[in-house]
Amino acid sequence: MKTRLAIWLGAEFILAVVFGTGSCLLRRDEVGAFRAWRDHANAETRAELDRQRRITYQHQLAFAGILWSIMAGITVPIVVTVSRRGSRPERSGTAKECPGIRR
Repeated sequence: MKTRLAIWLGAEFILAVVFGTGSCLLRRDEVGAFRAWRDHANAETRAELDRQRRITYQHQLAFAGILWSIMAGITVPIVVTVSRRGSRPERSGTAKECPGIRR
């Protein structure tokens, strides 16, 4: 069960990072800093552009983390339930499986 869960969570983590950091999250502050750097290229405007890019990247990582936690919140109960169901021995012909039928 733990191996299966780790594989699923690892795959979901990769998907969340790809979708989270690959999403187009352009903030107005970053666009404004880029325009200022393009119009007046100096050390101060470049530092502001780098700062805004770091902030945008942090937002993308936070989005990926939220996305991953949502996917994991759905996956963990499903994998646990399926793993437990698969580990139970089959009972054939017992009255407990069919409570409405009397034998």
